[in-house]
Amino acid sequence: MTDKTKYRNVSLTNEAYKSGHFLSTKMFKGLQVSMSQVLEALINEKIKELKLDNDLKKYEEPTRRVFKKRKKLNGKFKKS
Repeated sequence: MTDKTKYRNVSLTNEAYKSGHFLSTKMFKGLQVSMSQVLEALINEKIKELKLDNDLKKYEEPTRRVFKKRKKLNGKFKKS
């Protein structure tokens, strides 16, 4: 099972995936790398380019919003 403290998931359109694969062949001079490695390299490059290293260290990821489930009363949702 994947370690959720280390990894996350991202979805890409087919076109973006194709573009990323093409870009990886140009960035890494013929090495075959995963899409995750391409994205990681691009993100790290952009962070350095924008000089956001210090801001990144201070950044706190927003917490995930949790919604309460509404309970059904006689097959219908109860008004709150």
